[in-house]
Amino acid sequence: MPHKGAREKCFCAYAQLVQQLHDAFTVECPSWPLFVSTDGNNPDKVLHVGEATVLGKVRGNATAGHYGSIIDWAADLGSGFNRDCDRLLSPNCQTVGVHLLSIPRRRYIRDVFGLQSMLNQKQVLDLCALLRDMISAPLSLFDRLERYDSCRLQDEDPTKTNECVSQCFHIEPDVFYMHLHTTAGLLRVRNDPYNSGLGPNFNSSVVYDGYRAFGR
Repeated sequence: MPHKGAREKCFCAYAQLVQQLHDAFTVECPSWPLFVSTDGNNPDKVLHVGEATVLGKVRGNATAGHYGSIIDWAADLGSGFNRDCDRLLSPNCQTVGVHLLSIPRRRYIRDVFGLQSMLNQKQVLDLCALLRDMISAPLSLFDRLERYDSCRLQDEDPTKTNECVSQCFHIEPDVFYMHLHTTAGLLRVRNDPYNSGLGPNFNSSVVYDGYRAFGR
């Protein structure tokens, strides 16, 4: 695995995090203060909801200089792509839009094909509960969700200009722990050189496969 599986270990640690921070959590994911904390001291961007764990929150921390949303290579939250809060650009550390992740809480699933495996094994109730919580939990954190339409057109990015929200899985994930991106109203979304995976975009990286290239 890339980075010796460090990102997958972190996702697993997030899913297993209990209310109090244990030394084991830091051992499994020493980088957690950079990604799931708004103050550098507490993993306050980790929220368990039913069968899902949500990563990210709406409110940032201007004192510590951290956004609440999860930074991402393809997302400009107001301070540049893959950048945490720059108080010269975002004095209150409030993101332009929202970018959250949701992951399975009680089981490891590598990618979306693991959902098909659950269906094949007739784990229908478990599958429905998992998808329900992964989809609905991040949306419940939004302020005024009703202001966003759904990104339903090809190449309609979840940007401030389009005022739409998208929820997307990776077919070929960058972290081998299935995760759902919930994205809305960002300042910018990166689409080149590869599709960002944050909206219903044409994916030039798999242009040879018409099914996957259009994210359907």
